[in-house]
Amino acid sequence: MAAFRCYFAEYSDQHAEDSLIEPLSATAARSIWRLTATSTITGKRLQRQGEETITFNEDGRILSVDVTDS
Repeated sequence: MAAFRCYFAEYSDQHAEDSLIEPLSATAARSIWRLTATSTITGKRLQRQGEETITFNEDGRILSVDVTDS
């Protein structure tokens, strides 16, 4: 949680968008995303894009989240 607090304190204007969200199976889904943010420390603009695959158990609880930058 400390890492998340530090990140969002530095990049408080983060904006993220999904260009695709799709089911892969009954227990997995994937999204293609892009985000932008500006460092409050350096003023440098951050741009990232990638893919996220989320796997769920039978009760719908998240088992894993795999993120790949592209």
